[in-house]
Amino acid sequence: MISQPGIKQYLEQIPKEGDFDSKVRFLSGLVDLIRPRRVRHTEEAQKRIQELSALLDDPALSAAFSKLMDEIIEEADFTDFFIESGIPSKSGFFAEITSRFRHKLLPSLNDPGSLDEVFARVFHKKSDYKWVTSIGDEIWKELFAKIRIGFDPINDRLFHQIINALTVCSYRIAFYGTDNQITRRIGKDTELQTCFLEQNKELLQFMDLLKKGTYDHQCLRHSIVMLNQCAESLEIIRRKSIHAGTSLNQNFLLRMLRQLIRRALVLTDFMNDSTELGPDQFVLFFKQSVVHENTQTDIFRFISTTLSVLSYQIAEHKGRIGEHYITTTRSEYFKFFLSSCGGGFIVSLLVIFKILLHHANLAPFWEALSYSLNYAIGFVLIQVSGSALATKQPAMTASAIASSMDARKEGGVPLFQLAVMVAKVCRSQTISFAGNLLLVFPFTLLWIFIYERLTGQSLVDQAQASQMLHDIHPYKSLSFFYAALTGVFLFVSSVISGYVDNQMLYGRIAERLRNRVNPEKPGHARRKTRLINYLDEHAGSLSGNVILGFLLGTAGLVGHVFGLPYDIRHITFSTGNMAVGLHELHFSIGLTQIGWCLLGIAGIGIINFLVSFLLALYVAIKSRNIDIRQYSKFSSILFRYWLKRPLHFIYPPSKEPEEDLLS
Repeated sequence: MISQPGIKQYLEQIPKEGDFDSKVRFLSGLVDLIRPRRVRHTEEAQKRIQELSALLDDPALSAAFSKLMDEIIEEADFTDFFIESGIPSKSGFFAEITSRFRHKLLPSLNDPGSLDEVFARVFHKKSDYKWVTSIGDEIWKELFAKIRIGFDPINDRLFHQIINALTVCSYRIAFYGTDNQITRRIGKDTELQTCFLEQNKELLQFMDLLKKGTYDHQCLRHSIVMLNQCAESLEIIRRKSIHAGTSLNQNFLLRMLRQLIRRALVLTDFMNDSTELGPDQFVLFFKQSVVHENTQTDIFRFISTTLSVLSYQIAEHKGRIGEHYITTTRSEYFKFFLSSCGGGFIVSLLVIFKILLHHANLAPFWEALSYSLNYAIGFVLIQVSGSALATKQPAMTASAIASSMDARKEGGVPLFQLAVMVAKVCRSQTISFAGNLLLVFPFTLLWIFIYERLTGQSLVDQAQASQMLHDIHPYKSLSFFYAALTGVFLFVSSVISGYVDNQMLYGRIAERLRNRVNPEKPGHARRKTRLINYLDEHAGSLSGNVILGFLLGTAGLVGHVFGLPYDIRHITFSTGNMAVGLHELHFSIGLTQIGWCLLGIAGIGIINFLVSFLLALYVAIKSRNIDIRQYSKFSSILFRYWLKRPLHFIYPPSKEPEEDLLS
């Protein structure tokens, strides 16, 4: 190993005497030597830590460095750090966000002698936690094993700080563990509920004996068993949330309890060794402390970790729905084509109604409201009629793909089977686009013909018709940018759909509504029960469709009011508008212009799909904590599959392909 110049020489300058500030300054300088030049170059830091570890094999250097660390720990105040570091405020989710935002603008002051201040000075770069956590535990353990930090398990000042912090953590676990948000999800299993109170009883007993000079190992071990049972109870709640739903408050409470239990276990582990701090426990605490110090004002990281269970539930809901949009057999394929034809038929009506609403010359607000209702009613009609709209599928199918990648679900799916699923999604999406477009164009022309015969006037004038064709031109308009915005709207509506279904489960809305049905009126009761059952099954989809309608319908108004390039381009509606424009211009434009319009339609559809799909896939993968590096070979397998059987991406094979196809 090539020695990093400076570390050995620096260690030889360890201050044997001096105040607390000079010792912390020396430790900060050592970390500056270890820190890599770029965060991603963690191998640099790893080599320097290994060199430091090797240098500490020298008894003189090891004794001097251990003495330095011992003196810093002896002089620092640990109590607040043990209790608060890395644990969310008890005030709640939004209060924590407000606090982080306030401290980001005006950082809080640490007590000069506190451990918070030590970490703030030593790991002063906000990216330090990235290289610290990326280095393996074994390397840190090897280093810390050579740093001897001793203490008296009964009389030492540090040990009393640990006891005080553990007492506070234990009381908080007992208090929040018996909160209604927790107990009602555990159910009537008293054993799962009791552990939150029992751990407090055992720990208080242990610490009471400790104050009297008795170290009861059995009592401490039982306390640790109870803390682990508390952690298992929280895991049971997480698993139940998939079927019973979850909430923002419950997520926040679960995260805070997990952090408290983890901290209590670290503190109890400190006491397992009666002479010195063990490296296993110290590494865990050390990494958590650095992460907290560097991210304590990071709002987005806090939101992401707190919402992980909720986003998983939403993504899982979308994944279950997405499975209905993935065709496997040829009969499913053609059935889906017919459903998509129904969607195209309904959209052709919506295109005409929107133009008629524009002719009503309503005030901008009322026009936007009427557009929104037109879209919303149309999307709901597509759902209740069993029809399909191609652009509603990407967010759902992306979650279904991520669900199949989830290692928590029966080991995940082999890479080739994942490639087969992608092929299924591609051909399902293709046939859905085909079904939508094959009907929306001719039926829009039919409705224009009927309108002109009934009214004796054109639906739009030639200037408006030319503008309709210009609006879908691939480079003479902002059609592709607006298509990306539409993709975002499609994704947002799918998230809201999943959230509403989650709330229906968590709040037991259907069950509460059924309790209000009057059985003394049988006919009325049957109708209400059918409606409640339908809402229980489809409330999320209905709300998503309504929200999507309003997002699309109000986009033009928002762009007009704020003077922003803010509008929508949806492949199916754009195809209908193209039919209107061509008809009113009597198909008199050149083939080149028609070609540009077709290219614009194709681009709009691809962008609608990709933006919605990729956003949903990102959220689904993040919510499941999937390590995407495990799928590094997937792209080559997918490409080879496409080369061997390109038709599978358009039309379903007679039987499922097997992996030996690629051999």
